[in-house]
Amino acid sequence: MPSGPFAHVCMVVRDLDQAITDWTKILRILDPQSLEKPIVKYDEFSSGEDAGMRWATFVNEYSTEIQFIQPAPGTPMGRRLDKVGEHVHHLCFTTDDVPAAMEKLKAEGLHLPGDGETFNDPDMTWQKWSWVGNKSTHGCLIEVASPYESHDDGKWHHAPGKFAYKGPGEYPSHAKTVPVTALLARRTAEIQGRRAGAGRGSLWRSGSPARALFPWRRPEPQRLARLCANRGEQGLLRRHL
Repeated sequence: MPSGPFAHVCMVVRDLDQAITDWTKILRILDPQSLEKPIVKYDEFSSGEDAGMRWATFVNEYSTEIQFIQPAPGTPMGRRLDKVGEHVHHLCFTTDDVPAAMEKLKAEGLHLPGDGETFNDPDMTWQKWSWVGNKSTHGCLIEVASPYESHDDGKWHHAPGKFAYKGPGEYPSHAKTVPVTALLARRTAEIQGRRAGAGRGSLWRSGSPARALFPWRRPEPQRLARLCANRGEQGLLRRHL
């Protein structure tokens, strides 16, 4: 059961059992919570022409989960594995209404394999899924699927409404971005009232723009200056470093 709508990262592998063994070693050190719940594992799963797949998922209630698929030989996914080797196949995002989500994605003009067709699992009738293609994702596929959770029984169960968005609504066509130069100028202005009488290096105090950009170490003045796009901001930084 993932912690949010970004449900899992799925890799195509040649040997499912070996992948589980290797990733158990990795997660034991880097993300032990992924080992607290029983792995959800299916030794026979089909999706269209990709019949006979085996797959498994490390269950994590507090993070994005790790999933693997071992395709059967001669299937489309099996042929891709032979061609490109083991790789990240898709990222999965969950939503309560997969068909409606695909219609919205289609309206955005995104690349949708099969024109956004929604598939249904005959063994898990509640589970629906579809795909966003790599021409729009700039990499691997995105799976759009119904939300799910584990009941510690090695299977998936429907989790409607679990990750329903409760924010103010849909956002514009792109996320708001703040240029580094604007960030520096704004934060410098905010602390100017507290800088009076401070000696050299005052810009490196907690809450300063320099500290925000380089929290791990004090940079050289030239490095901070290069972050600025105009002479006025460069001069401001050089006077107070």
